[in-house]
Amino acid sequence: MKLKLANPIWVPVKALLCRTTTTRRRNHFTATAINSLGEKKDEVLVVVGGGAAGVYGAIRAKTLSPELRVLVIEKGRFLSKVKISGGGRCNVTNGHCTDTIVSVVSHRKEHCTDTIVCIVHRESLKQLAFGAYPFSLICVSRLAENYPRGNKELKGSFFYTHGPADTMSWFSERGVPLKVVNLKRFFFLIPHFRPNSSIQQTEDDGRVFPVSDNSSSVVDCLLHEATIRGVRLERGKSVLSASTQPDGKFLVKVGKRTADVSESIQASYLLIATGSSQQGHSLATQFGHSIVDPVPSLFTFKINDPLLAELAGISFSKVQAKLKLEHPRSDMSKLVQVGPMLVTHWGLSGPVILRLSAWGARHLFTSEYKGLLIVDFIPDINIETAKSLLKQHKLQFSKNKVSNNFPPQFGLVNRFWRYILDREGSSKDTLWASLSNNSLSTISDLLKHCTFQVTGKGQYKDEFVTAGGVPLSEISLKTMESRLVPNLFFAGEVLNVDGVTGGFNFQNAWSGGYIAGTHIGKLASNISSTERKVVGL
Repeated sequence: MKLKLANPIWVPVKALLCRTTTTRRRNHFTATAINSLGEKKDEVLVVVGGGAAGVYGAIRAKTLSPELRVLVIEKGRFLSKVKISGGGRCNVTNGHCTDTIVSVVSHRKEHCTDTIVCIVHRESLKQLAFGAYPFSLICVSRLAENYPRGNKELKGSFFYTHGPADTMSWFSERGVPLKVVNLKRFFFLIPHFRPNSSIQQTEDDGRVFPVSDNSSSVVDCLLHEATIRGVRLERGKSVLSASTQPDGKFLVKVGKRTADVSESIQASYLLIATGSSQQGHSLATQFGHSIVDPVPSLFTFKINDPLLAELAGISFSKVQAKLKLEHPRSDMSKLVQVGPMLVTHWGLSGPVILRLSAWGARHLFTSEYKGLLIVDFIPDINIETAKSLLKQHKLQFSKNKVSNNFPPQFGLVNRFWRYILDREGSSKDTLWASLSNNSLSTISDLLKHCTFQVTGKGQYKDEFVTAGGVPLSEISLKTMESRLVPNLFFAGEVLNVDGVTGGFNFQNAWSGGYIAGTHIGKLASNISSTERKVVGL
């Protein structure tokens, strides 16, 4: 297979091409080594936080500027969130949304020896649609709309610079094949197209997992890439403080909070990527940044209903859920969501509830996590049709017990049907013939407008996300650089950005880390080139 890699159309996201890796000498960052680097005027980047954004940004900066000395400081385990996300599988990104980029998959044997996923620029969309290229359209969608905090600001260059398709390409090229988007959703677009059976498809909601279904493959890839690039990873320490010096560089104090001994590092660039940790917020305020108070996002709802708790484990493929709060505000349109829902021992969960919790994070916080949830269990059937179906069923099954059957169009399970009957007040021995028209109306209302009192929040174990952090107005999203302090950068959840469940929060980390790393790498590379010219090299 021959690909012209200079052509911007081709950006393979499966490691089909041979790649030569040059092993670089590792740089050892002890306190002494750092001090000596400062004497030699070496460019040093200190990354605070060893999560997705921090490690990804460090790799990018070191890739663009190999002479840049890069140190990542993490007080806990590197990439701990990556390790536990998606139930240990790691939902790397979301494949249904590629803001200004189109994903396509080749399906003509004469053009490749294997099925590969490629990325094309937006300008090629018309040519693709009219068959100018031998590809099938997978997805064109908006990405920023999945971020309750950041949905307006992220519609610019942020995801265009490095979006989901770029993330998938990055990991696939480094030996972590990913499951592509569900091709069946787009069958209607291309006549006679049938997806290759060898393609492993991702979840219906667009979550992209590694083919291994193991987050360790993602973690190992990132740590390996950092190591071969020469990034120094320092674990078990914290950045205690940081300040700017008269020459514009940063003096970073590193140590353990439980010990009296600390080290001072002089850095040319500082990237804060600490997630929702107070450490990052504290450092940001030391440089004059403000902080939007963090509150929990992505959580389940506690419902005090013993009858509902008995249904734990029952799921609904599609409901419409609306959240009403005691003190509503003007921006409440997103508090109506459609999607799957799950009954738990403590209340309700599932994508539709998690999305409501994300969009309503601040409203729920001020309401002390109390409100009224209204669920439509048959959103594709209007209430008049529901009443008509119940009346027809009554005529057809008049001698049957109402608890034994119901209109199949409702798509419910028997246990939940009996729950609805309990709330309506009908006993399990009631015959269909005995149901009055008022009872049928009440059942219809319960199916279309079933109310639950939210009494608190649970915890969604797969993702620990907060709303809040450094305001986006205080940084440049084109470079992730602070508008207040030159050469100070932020990326990831330390910013006031959070997404709904489904890989969107990781994509924010990859995009922000990549952009910050790119700008830092270019700055360091330019300075290094200038210095070489000065000394005549």
